[in-house]
Amino acid sequence: MKPVHNSLRTGFLFSLVAVALFATSIPAVADNYMSLRQARAEGLVSVAEAHAIDEKCRINNEMYGPAAYFQCIQDRLSKLEVLSEKPNLSGVSDFERDAIEQACSISNRLYGQVVYYRCISNQLTGLAQLSGRPNLSGVSPFEGKALEESCEIEKRLFGPANYYRCIGERLTELKMLPQKPDLSRYSAGEKEAMQLICGAEKRLFGPARFYRCIEIQELKRPGFFSRYR
Repeated sequence: MKPVHNSLRTGFLFSLVAVALFATSIPAVADNYMSLRQARAEGLVSVAEAHAIDEKCRINNEMYGPAAYFQCIQDRLSKLEVLSEKPNLSGVSDFERDAIEQACSISNRLYGQVVYYRCISNQLTGLAQLSGRPNLSGVSPFEGKALEESCEIEKRLFGPANYYRCIGERLTELKMLPQKPDLSRYSAGEKEAMQLICGAEKRLFGPARFYRCIEIQELKRPGFFSRYR
């Protein structure tokens, strides 16, 4: 039975050596490539981008080992656009410049200058891809203010291109209304009641939804707002 024990012992020792060599090889392989942690520290990628890269490359680790994993990370990092200076904002309006700066300010605070520059570049690309800016000349001052208010969150979080798209969508919705309530025939008290009941629709979704809310209230309870004369 001794040969069997010796064979088992030899196999066990070989396994330990192999595991040790594999474990020590991972840092050695990682040292040859830029890690995601290093890329994050240098501001080359955001948290979301690092997570996405890791998700894409994890299968390489499972199938081919750590060397393939780190090579995958390196390949994906090398494809990221890295800007060394702030993109030129001279070609946009003051409104658009302020909106871009506001939308990208969180990138600057959380992820550093490089990601901030990439954010600005992406915002400029988004503006360049627009077919045009929405035209508010055909709406009333009340509707124009409601449109801008309902899309303000898009501007603050995602920039001017998203803001313009939001305005465009709300304008289309407004034009599709078969009719609008004539607010001039309502008293100040009635208008105040409308704001209390339907104001959230206006602030969040624009004037078309505000008008529909008023119409629904009138259909459900005819003359409901007249009590506030």
